Amino acid sequence: MGIENSNATARATQHLAELGHKNIAMFTGAHDAVLSERLAGYERTMRELGLGPTIVVECEDSRPGGIAAMNDLRAQHPEVTAVISTGDMVAIGACIALQRRNEAVGKDVSVVGFDDIPDAVLNSPPLTSLSTSPYELGRKLARVMLERIKEPTAPSSVTLVPAPLVVRESTGACPK
Repeated sequence: MGIENSNATARATQHLAELGHKNIAMFTGAHDAVLSERLAGYERTMRELGLGPTIVVECEDSRPGGIAAMNDLRAQHPEVTAVISTGDMVAIGACIALQRRNEAVGKDVSVVGFDDIPDAVLNSPPLTSLSTSPYELGRKLARVMLERIKEPTAPSSVTLVPAPLVVRESTGACPK
């Protein structure tokens, strides 16, 4: 049981491209299997759409990590107009950094998170995020476990669930 991580970040990258963004970066933590899948979806979509070079910034999975990553990104790659983060806490930190720099989130730089935590909707502006729907994921996992109890010798299977993109005000058209 898991999330369609690669398809989710591909969907986020596609969304930003449809808004006119070409220079899109990704903030990611230390690479594990999940983060590698998320990174693969971003890189594949950037390549397929012929967008700017992939720019990956590794950072701590926290608000301070997002603040530091955004400050580094703006100093090294001012051409970037959109960022996808592998977690909402990092994305919220990125938004804080932009606001401290007097840059408008969703206007000067678009930001997408991953997980759709409750703080995403409370962020200012509300954060566009890929929703992992933990309650629904838990329900599906419970059904799988009940089926396994009924038929312990049944072949095992892997179930992946989508992470729909919840569009809010932290993403907008690419600035001219």
